[in-house]
Amino acid sequence: MNNKIWIDSNPDSIEEYFKEHTLMLFRPCFGQPCWVELDKIDEGFKIVIVSKTGKVEDIRQKLDNALVLSEVDNEEVKYPLAVEASIEFLGAYENDSVYIPGGMAHRQDIPGWHLFSTKIYQPPVWFFEAPLIFKKPPAIPDERTFKLYNLERLAPEKDLVERKYHAVCLTKRTWETFNFIHVTDLHIAKRNDQIFDMILESKANERERDDFKKRYVNFNDHLRNLITQANQLAAENKVDFILMTGDLIDYINPSLGKSDQTNWRFFHDILTGYATTEDRPEIPLQVPIFTVLGNHDFRLNHYRLSDGGDRWKEYGLNEKEFKQFDKKEPNVRFPEQLEANLFGIADYLVNFNPDLEYVVNLGAHRMLCLDSGEDEFTAEDAEKFIEGGIKTVITEGWRAALTYYLMRSREISEALGGIIGGGPKSAGLFSQQIDWASRVLDEANNRLTFVAMHAPPVNKPPNLHFENYRESLRKRAGKTGWIHTDEVDLSAASISRNWHRFLEFLAGANNYKQCVGLALCGHTHCDLAFRLEKYSATEGRPTRFFQRDKVAIYTDKYAQDLDKADDRKSWWQKHRPLVLQTPSLGPEGNDNSPQGYRLVQVVDNVITKLDYCPLRE
Repeated sequence: MNNKIWIDSNPDSIEEYFKEHTLMLFRPCFGQPCWVELDKIDEGFKIVIVSKTGKVEDIRQKLDNALVLSEVDNEEVKYPLAVEASIEFLGAYENDSVYIPGGMAHRQDIPGWHLFSTKIYQPPVWFFEAPLIFKKPPAIPDERTFKLYNLERLAPEKDLVERKYHAVCLTKRTWETFNFIHVTDLHIAKRNDQIFDMILESKANERERDDFKKRYVNFNDHLRNLITQANQLAAENKVDFILMTGDLIDYINPSLGKSDQTNWRFFHDILTGYATTEDRPEIPLQVPIFTVLGNHDFRLNHYRLSDGGDRWKEYGLNEKEFKQFDKKEPNVRFPEQLEANLFGIADYLVNFNPDLEYVVNLGAHRMLCLDSGEDEFTAEDAEKFIEGGIKTVITEGWRAALTYYLMRSREISEALGGIIGGGPKSAGLFSQQIDWASRVLDEANNRLTFVAMHAPPVNKPPNLHFENYRESLRKRAGKTGWIHTDEVDLSAASISRNWHRFLEFLAGANNYKQCVGLALCGHTHCDLAFRLEKYSATEGRPTRFFQRDKVAIYTDKYAQDLDKADDRKSWWQKHRPLVLQTPSLGPEGNDNSPQGYRLVQVVDNVITKLDYCPLRE
């Protein structure tokens, strides 16, 4: 393999890069690749670039004879690209103001707005869209349905300057029929390998080493295993892409070793097949991925394996082994474990995916990828809570401070319990995100629509036996099929901001015209299924004062019911939208779901399978 291309996301490094090269590839990218359908290969595809010059002629000069595709499994095989037709100006960021031709309706209209807010891109910068065609068209082997490529930019002397890994996929699909994997909560961290290596080295004999190898649960190895299985499924034409819905990494800054290489780079190295640690497979993933972020992906610092009780047992460690590693790891004190912000995902935005939300076109079908945000309760909130108590003591005395703490103790306890225990609420969605998603849904015109996000829109409370709440069982007992929200808190470990409004969007209630087909999420590490249904709830009240519709929430084993349905198209018309939580690929779930992934199958524009597949050894 060639040397790894990794762009340091430090703002100073980005500015140095621009001084030397003046432009950067923006998208397509690793976590948001571009489809090129084989029967439309002559039309080529479009790329977006970000530049330090606003002159189109300079952009064209930099791109001409500089762009190639290289095969993911053989980077030496390259296909030259040419800039075709006119280059379109998309927008500019100058003097702390944004200009978009034709006006700007919402933040999703701004290319790379997160890169402005994190100061990665310093103004002035300009965005352009360039149409590309193949000088020498690549081909797909007869026995395969797709082929995956890196997008590369070369210097005039043909040295490799920049590479967007896994950015372009040539496919035979026309998207009436396709398959994809949904995987979530990977929790990748270099620490997972380091624990194994450190403890294995301390074992006195082969017997102890073999015992430890069998016991130790390495989430990184789960991803390596998934890569092998996904590549095999792709070779058998049983999967076309992978959807990854957050908690891709466990936290950002490594707890041991070099601090200048974040866990984002470690995750990137595993996916691209570059060496991470000795004696581990170096197999590149050969299936395109689409990524969204989870709450762990915003967390800057590691947590101790003892935080929240005995979480070290998730790794298969005994207490002696845990203590052996724990004393080597730097201590992170409260509230540093809760530090989370956009600055921490800079490596993700530059090297994986510059967009927090975006839409994937699957022929006429649509997949909306949404960001459900960081933890609802962060280090900043904890500091404000502490400061508020101190100010109350100073201004009003100890009795008033005690009242202040008691009033907020439940809120803080629930937030901390969720974060340390693994089931926190996420910040949620802004109104602009939901408005944008609604416009995309309307344009889909009743074709299949998928929503991908990390935190579940609905969820059960912890430690609640949920079997008795199944729709089919409730109806048999003469009860209403839906679960009353005054009976069960279905927003537990869900989204905080705009919860009711987002449910209305999913169900097509009130101001929203169409309902979603399927929402896929993770976060809880459990295997749960819900369906939503709007119903009229005016009951004679004047509708100008009340919302006309409400949303009923049901739960049951819908994936299994779909398998048994004779007419699956009719089944979907009756049951959509479905909200499915897929168990974790990393830590085992509270419901003892084995680690694995969900395989979604679409045949003739109908979702026909939603099977959960435990990860094979």
